[in-house]
Amino acid sequence: MNISIKTQYGMRAMVHLARQSKSRSSTEIASAEHIPTDFLEKILQNLKRAGLVRSARGVSGGYLLAHPPRRITARDIVTALEKPLSNVQCLEEKTCPRQDTCATKDVWTNLQRSLFSTLSSITLADLIRDKKTVTSRQKKSAHPKKIRPRRTARIN
Repeated sequence: MNISIKTQYGMRAMVHLARQSKSRSSTEIASAEHIPTDFLEKILQNLKRAGLVRSARGVSGGYLLAHPPRRITARDIVTALEKPLSNVQCLEEKTCPRQDTCATKDVWTNLQRSLFSTLSSITLADLIRDKKTVTSRQKKSAHPKKIRPRRTARIN
């Protein structure tokens, strides 16, 4: 399964918005996340149609999350931007002529369930919390504590 650059950019934009306390323009988001502005505008429109972001016009306008970060899952975002969200073409179709005899259908069904389950279990709140944790760890590792060598007992 290939996740499109559109979805990757959309996820980054949503994480960016989840970190903000006020609305951000598409230009601000694009600049901060290194995403082409025109492309980001289209992505944000898809996310708006899916009910994941809101937009406001005017001087203090821009985009903001339509729900708290804890209520928006990775699956919500991926589903809004990837059409259809399926690993295997035969799972997309309503009726497969080999449905009753296909030896591999269970493999693909289980893979899809696993993907959906994983994406559903990750919220924007998780992503911003994990990023802060990672950033905190990186800062600590940049200034490691000095470790004194241990004295060892001498055995005769």
